[in-house]
Amino acid sequence: MGRGARDVAAVAEEYGLHRPMIVGHSLGGMFAALWAGEHAECPLAVNLDGHGNPTRPDQFFGLDEVSAADACRG
Repeated sequence: MGRGARDVAAVAEEYGLHRPMIVGHSLGGMFAALWAGEHAECPLAVNLDGHGNPTRPDQFFGLDEVSAADACRG
């Protein structure tokens, strides 16, 4: 699980969210899409800028290659 997904999991756990709906913009929207795709308990994800589910490291502009590849894995 990548850092962003771990952060989402930590927030959901901290607030006792059993079925969190995730909303994000830009990179956060990509993480929202990834989270929903990997967590059946997530009923909805909203990606405010329209980027799809990230599947390639080049979709994470500004991140180094290793961090981008890790982000694609969720």
